[in-house]
Amino acid sequence: MGASAFIFGLHNFSTMKNTYTIEEIKELVTNEIEVFVSINKMIFNAELEELKKALKELNAMNIKGILFYDLAILELVKELELNIDLVWSNTHMVTNYNTCNFYYEKGVKYAIISSEITLEEILEIKNKSNIIPMIQLIMHPVMAHSKRKLLTNFYKVNDDSYDNKSHVITNKDIECLIKENEHGTTILNNQIQNGSIVIKELLNNKVPYVIMSDEEIAEETFNKLISLTNGLIDNYNESTLKEIETLIGDNTMFFFKKTIYKVK
Repeated sequence: MGASAFIFGLHNFSTMKNTYTIEEIKELVTNEIEVFVSINKMIFNAELEELKKALKELNAMNIKGILFYDLAILELVKELELNIDLVWSNTHMVTNYNTCNFYYEKGVKYAIISSEITLEEILEIKNKSNIIPMIQLIMHPVMAHSKRKLLTNFYKVNDDSYDNKSHVITNKDIECLIKENEHGTTILNNQIQNGSIVIKELLNNKVPYVIMSDEEIAEETFNKLISLTNGLIDNYNESTLKEIETLIGDNTMFFFKKTIYKVK
């Protein structure tokens, strides 16, 4: 359907919905696609030896890079003298070109740009930093993550048990989608971010990667989105934009909305 790169969560080390073992990732690596592996959880001391082993095995594969959240990954890649590209994936923290340049100087090649900044700020990072940016285009944006089992604890306090499903709660005018797994609880915006309208600007500024996440999006819908987005990249047009909008709405989230902090 036109996707040329994929992100797979590493089993035991990723908060993604679907995760894969080292052996399964080996089977997914081909010369036709770029494979990135996500290690996007906080690392504990007891996990370091298992992580070192996993990093060495990934280093021996033909993968494009490793997404990291915890700085332990950056340090271990140096310590083990691994020849593998890194992607700074620190959720809400990747917001300015100075910090991107700092990480670039430390050996980081890519960065997944925060979904809470504007298109103008994204392009400033692209044009003023050496790091290769990846832009989150279509997804349920992550609002927060906790290692705590928040849903399990909530139902326990209320003399009930968690049913292992995603739940929606409303906070003022925002619907929050809450899910839990063995690594903790993730809170997503229940609305889907549709960034397809910014593709033209991203192409004009030679942004090489846009990311689409299938978390909590129906498989049939997501497959259509991949195909339509690929078509939009090849031939930007209003009719394809409208098709995508019909599928997921027109909420552009922060692409055109600055975050304002008010001190009271």
